Amino acid sequence: QGIWMAGAAMTMLQQPTPQADLNQWHAGTLRSLEMLGAHFVVVGQPFQAVAEALRTSGYHVIEIPEAWPDTVVEVRPTAEDDVALYQLTSGSTGDPKAVAITHSNLYANAVAMKKAAAADPDADVMMSWLPLSHDMGLVGFLLTPMYYGVKTVYVPPTEFLKSPLNWIELLSEHRATMTA
Repeated sequence: QGIWMAGAAMTMLQQPTPQADLNQWHAGTLRSLEMLGAHFVVVGQPFQAVAEALRTSGYHVIEIPEAWPDTVVEVRPTAEDDVALYQLTSGSTGDPKAVAITHSNLYANAVAMKKAAAADPDADVMMSWLPLSHDMGLVGFLLTPMYYGVKTVYVPPTEFLKSPLNWIELLSEHRATMTA
């Protein structure tokens, strides 16, 4: 939301899996940032470890919970046709491409998802392990519930991969009513 309030678009980059070659992941991340023309990279736990490497590569890195720099907190209005986010394709057939999604497209998608799922903010609990770099993880299980105030529990994909059978227990523990 802070990025949008600053009048900018955002992208969720892929996080490395435990089996990933970190040098290849870092090189892929830098290619994605260059393709996007990114100026800032926001990182939180557990990714502060890559912050210095990103700085060395010329990016301004904002570490959460670091406060936003004064130059970024200035609220800039956005229009419905402005790009809200760039969704990166998987890159399974080549380098990832960036698909521009406007604020109006994102909102229309959220409206359609809420209607199709008949989500009730007072009764439903959504739960996901999908990566936030995946469109269903980001739009379906972060942005849409955020728009409508639906309680959402997020389990990092790495935790799910460590113990997939634990998923059923977590769904029950959190009394989740919606998942994917």
